[in-house]
Amino acid sequence: MLIIRLLLILLASFFVFNLECEVVRGYEGRLVNANYKKGLEINEGNKNCSNLVELAYFKDKNIWIIGDSLMIGWDGNRVVSNSCPNIVRRLLQPNSLNDCYSFSGAQISGNRATKPVDLTNNVTNIINDAEFKSADYLLIALGVNDLNYSDNNIGYVQQRLQSNIYRLKQANPNLKIMGSVSFDSYLQKKASDYTLKDLQDALKAFWHSDY
Repeated sequence: MLIIRLLLILLASFFVFNLECEVVRGYEGRLVNANYKKGLEINEGNKNCSNLVELAYFKDKNIWIIGDSLMIGWDGNRVVSNSCPNIVRRLLQPNSLNDCYSFSGAQISGNRATKPVDLTNNVTNIINDAEFKSADYLLIALGVNDLNYSDNNIGYVQQRLQSNIYRLKQANPNLKIMGSVSFDSYLQKKASDYTLKDLQDALKAFWHSDY
């Protein structure tokens, strides 16, 4: 069910390339678009998906994904073969789709007391990847593991996201970056001192800012 919900969010976001529009309607969930520092929100619960572009738009585009276990197919119980990236690849048929920088446990900020699994380390590997300069779109689908496992505060999560998006744009100035706002958490007890709503609000505020 988590995979299906996230897929709907991803498909709606990928269809958006007109950065001047104010609101895009999607089936459910929230997603913001940080392309050229403009926030773009998909309204929750609105099933009127109008003005979506043709799939053919992505035929010559290179899509990259930075994500956590949801992006490798974890559905809450097991890893499924029909993951979100695989479905997006099949439906959009882009020139390429790189999801090899998504891994289980990935966070934006990492942990202070243990070996970090954070965005900073991941971005270092990405910008050293010779193929990255040809990326057209990048989706960042991270945050829930910061809520569940990180001992950093929410301000530091925002700061790490800001710093690493700057690094990504420096390495590829033509890159269009999209951000996914976490929509669920299956853990009852979390390491962080903030709530899921706090995280959603912080990420949304970031993607809508000039960062």
